[in-house]
Amino acid sequence: MKNIYLFSLLILNAKISFSQITFSLTIKDTQRKPLVNTLVEAKHTSLPILLSQNTDQSGTVVFELIEAGMYTFNYLTVKNAATYEVLEGYKGEANRTIVYDPQGIFAEKPAGDRNGIQFKIVDGKILKGKENMAKVTVLVHDKNRKPVSGVDLAVVTIAGKIKFTGRSNANGEAFFYLPISQQYEIDVAEMAGFKIFEVPNYRGIEMKETVFYEKLDIVEKFKGDTILQSKIHQTTGTSSHVLFSLTLNDYNGKPLEGEPVYAKAENSNRVYEGLTDDNGQCKFMVQKGDNYVLNLKHENGIHLIKAQNSKGFRTAACTRAYRGSAIIEEMLAEQKAEMEAIAEQIKEEALRPKPGDENFPISFKSTPVQKLTAPTDYLKQTKYGLQIDFEESGDVGTPTLIDNHLYSQVGLYSTKYFCLDAQNGRFKWGLELHEGGISPAVYSNGIILINTASCSLYAIDAKTGELLWSKWLASYVYSTPSADEENVFVVYQHGGYPVLVSFKLKTGEFNWMQRIDNEAIACPVIANNEVHVVSQSGLYYIFNKENGQKKVMTSKLKFISSPTVTTENIYISANIANREYLVAIDPKTLAIKKKFSTYLNAESISGIRNQDLTDQMNFNGSHPINYKNEIIVLCDKDRLLAFNAQTEKLMWSKSIKCKPDQIPIVANERIILTNTNGDVKSFDLNTGNETIITSVQGHVEGQPIAQKGIIYLPVGGVIMMVKTLKSFNWNQWNKDASHNLYWE
Repeated sequence: MKNIYLFSLLILNAKISFSQITFSLTIKDTQRKPLVNTLVEAKHTSLPILLSQNTDQSGTVVFELIEAGMYTFNYLTVKNAATYEVLEGYKGEANRTIVYDPQGIFAEKPAGDRNGIQFKIVDGKILKGKENMAKVTVLVHDKNRKPVSGVDLAVVTIAGKIKFTGRSNANGEAFFYLPISQQYEIDVAEMAGFKIFEVPNYRGIEMKETVFYEKLDIVEKFKGDTILQSKIHQTTGTSSHVLFSLTLNDYNGKPLEGEPVYAKAENSNRVYEGLTDDNGQCKFMVQKGDNYVLNLKHENGIHLIKAQNSKGFRTAACTRAYRGSAIIEEMLAEQKAEMEAIAEQIKEEALRPKPGDENFPISFKSTPVQKLTAPTDYLKQTKYGLQIDFEESGDVGTPTLIDNHLYSQVGLYSTKYFCLDAQNGRFKWGLELHEGGISPAVYSNGIILINTASCSLYAIDAKTGELLWSKWLASYVYSTPSADEENVFVVYQHGGYPVLVSFKLKTGEFNWMQRIDNEAIACPVIANNEVHVVSQSGLYYIFNKENGQKKVMTSKLKFISSPTVTTENIYISANIANREYLVAIDPKTLAIKKKFSTYLNAESISGIRNQDLTDQMNFNGSHPINYKNEIIVLCDKDRLLAFNAQTEKLMWSKSIKCKPDQIPIVANERIILTNTNGDVKSFDLNTGNETIITSVQGHVEGQPIAQKGIIYLPVGGVIMMVKTLKSFNWNQWNKDASHNLYWE
């Protein structure tokens, strides 16, 4: 969990014509004594407002916050000790108490690295009577503070490579004699690093360390790596397991009974399997030491159970809406019947709507959304600028930036979607989409388009957040939508048949459908009057975007990236004789015109079903960028490369490691790219000379975007807003809604 200072709004009065919050901040030291006569500053993050005053005898300062916006509070050497957002037009009171802890007394000590250590195992009393020993009594209590007997313990010194063993007696006690002036970890019932403590450099010292331990008391059955649990009577977690409860309702809020639920460990093959009861509830006791992805029969990744670093008797829960497996299976069967009824018709020509024609049965169900209010305490001031942290689970992916509006999913395992002010992060609107695995948002003509991996296409008014229309597509969707000013294009499997479908952008009216052989690589690409699709099998298709008629298709080469289309050439990465190359092919015949000499160590889409949905949806791999028909830029697994578009020669290459859903930003004759370690680098387009714009900590999770001197980076589950000296404009994933990476 990220370390963020949170506030509780205690009293919120009726909305009035101006903002005014009376905010009280109390500061105490580690002995609970007030920090008296200490200067505290309250700074507005976007306005030139700085308030200051000294703490009173109780360690308290009181600020009247008049202007709406985010405030940060600083004192002594502590920066951003707290944050608070004043909402427009609200009046009330809020307070917060914080601890001044410059020596980190209350900071949790990190566990040591045991990898590769062969520990000597000895009895905990073996050093009794020796010099420079401390007597340490480990007390084992349950959650009601009653002693627990018969629990195996080990006190471990990583520096000394020794495990001192013992077992709790009838009083819950185990005795150890340990060398002084060392750090130790207590293992409980084979759970490593249950508690960390230090024995000071003091002869003859006697210490007591209490660990709270609750045994697991359930019935488990095993089917290979799958665990089925029953008779879960415990109301809290145990020392070794987290109690998790899922409540599953349909879209009308009614409980869904008998739905299969699976909790899959992220780092092992362990899977917990259960069914919802008549209240729509399913419970698991998941073993600590891993996180678990929650899956349903027809929807994956609905929640992340965080148990990897859980301590204490932890209980967690979530409530999710789900269409229902039986209804989804009926819809899939209906889609299959529709496709079989028109199988011959759609082989050679595009399927187009014929109102009233019984031979044209294609239909689409909608998926509802719900309005969301503003999230709480999601903004934090950092040394880079602002940080947007919704405290949800999983990668945040690539945001979208249009007209000072920032659009972002909350996380891979969340159904929430928010629109914020791009400069100060203030809330504008939010939606619950009912499905997770949200694609990068595509913006066109005032509309935000979103695919969810499970399993709908949404069209949303970009300013108001109103749902214009939605289409349930399939159990799983592996691509991102594309659009022009009037139409939307999406690839999915209709009843098990891979198809390219076009809808009207404003209304969702069905335009046409065409069959292809497989899912698309990432997304369709729109150029001029054409829709270009590269399938995951490596086939290339071109369709007329107005009527869906197939213009050309080839299987002579295996293509491994999305294309970039110009009038004269199509630039694309291809596998030729088991080597990957950048090639230029003819837009009319799809025959090779140029093969660039330097072969690539190209990224290839995995095609692993139901596991890496958003990785496929956001995939770019070695998608080439054509800059004014002069320079071709692309990334492979290890390098950023620039080719001369006319001579086909490699101009320069630079070693860099990026995620395969990222393509370089091209702006101001520079290339902007972020490596997986968080370095934002700038390269001269002609020479490759590089500089580092900034570095952020954490794993980069998507495509950076930029506007008005701010780069927005999805990294480590948050969005970092990094202020830069230069201005680069890059508004959405893959350049724009057409996804054609061509600069004329």
